[in-house]
Amino acid sequence: MKKFIFLFILILINTSYVIPNSPNQEYKLLTDTDASYPPYWSNDSESIYFNYWNGDSLLLGEINLNNFKINDITSGAFLSGINPINNNILCIQVDEANSTKLNILTKEGTFVKTLEIGTQDYLRPVLSPDGKYVYYAKIGSPYTMSIEKNVIFDIEINQVAKEFKSNIIRNPRSWSVNNELLFISSSSSLLKGEDKFTMNLYSLNLNNGTYKKITENHYVLWGAWSPDGEKIISSIYLTPNSETDLAILDRNGNILKSFVHPNDRVAYQMPAWSPDGKKIAFIIAESVEGQDYPKYSLALIELDPSLQSGPRPEKIPEIKLVTFNVYLYGGIAIGILLLAIAGFLFIRRKK
Repeated sequence: MKKFIFLFILILINTSYVIPNSPNQEYKLLTDTDASYPPYWSNDSESIYFNYWNGDSLLLGEINLNNFKINDITSGAFLSGINPINNNILCIQVDEANSTKLNILTKEGTFVKTLEIGTQDYLRPVLSPDGKYVYYAKIGSPYTMSIEKNVIFDIEINQVAKEFKSNIIRNPRSWSVNNELLFISSSSSLLKGEDKFTMNLYSLNLNNGTYKKITENHYVLWGAWSPDGEKIISSIYLTPNSETDLAILDRNGNILKSFVHPNDRVAYQMPAWSPDGKKIAFIIAESVEGQDYPKYSLALIELDPSLQSGPRPEKIPEIKLVTFNVYLYGGIAIGILLLAIAGFLFIRRKK
């Protein structure tokens, strides 16, 4: 994380394109080439925050969807989230000692604080829906990207609030208003730990520590909750030998709508749902012949009313930090079962 090698050139245009196989749906191309990812929304759903490269500087910018003008906020800050309450910015920065820091900035780019987290201890930090906590993970293996430890960090008191272990493989940075964390795993069952090639979406309920498998037999690269926590927008392989497409899913993984590009050299990546539930921001990655990296563009979908989510609740449900490992639940269940068997045998012997 100490070097950010992105070749982003921002060219602002205002053109709409119809997404093939998606009648009455359009996406608006906001940048013509090499925008950063993932994008994040402002709380009023009227602007999108993103990184881009301008010459030799990594810039953090905000594009206003009313006039399509870009406001440069700061440089050298890799965007990791927007506080859903006050629009403060969570970002990764490198200080003068070449040390990586997880910092909070105001929406104008003014420094607020550095979170007291060890350098390189975090991966894919995620802001909670109430803006009070950050979830991050410590990696156990750089090869499998399996997570050794999960941490929930209290921003206000600037210290760890909860640590727990789990079978989470990869977290796509999405924490719902229902206090559920989306993640991706290659295991067919978290309890059995069977290795499979497919990467499916799971949710971890932070209120009670239970897991739920959302998709079946898919290769999913990204997932993000809708603002009301009832739908998911995902970046997913829908057709063989193609790049990733977009799909809107219900909470059980059923596909409600797919957005498929006919060109198998074009991928839709890292979508983010606007807080008002009406729009999707995402990245278009197009393979370019003779170029080692894709051409990245920032794009926007305005959803048909039938596909829209409800807006984020004005009052966010209370977040509880009761997070248990599945193995603990298994141990408790086995213990109860053994006690029941022992009681049955004791009663039978007395008879």
